[in-house]
Amino acid sequence: KILDNGAITTKQYEFINTIFRISNSAAHGAEISKDQIYEVLDIGQVLVDDYLAWLDWGFNNGHT
Repeated sequence: KILDNGAITTKQYEFINTIFRISNSAAHGAEISKDQIYEVLDIGQVLVDDYLAWLDWGFNNGHT
């Protein structure tokens, strides 16, 4: 619903979905592969990129 309402991007949704999928597997006793770890790290760059873009929006709290 948060994706449908535009509160997060598709890339952010994919990251969250990947984390949930891997976490759920681990919680049920599955071993996590290196490939899955690398998948999370690769997709995690999405959050870094989004955060850096957010910083560039110019929120300076009245400071110049």
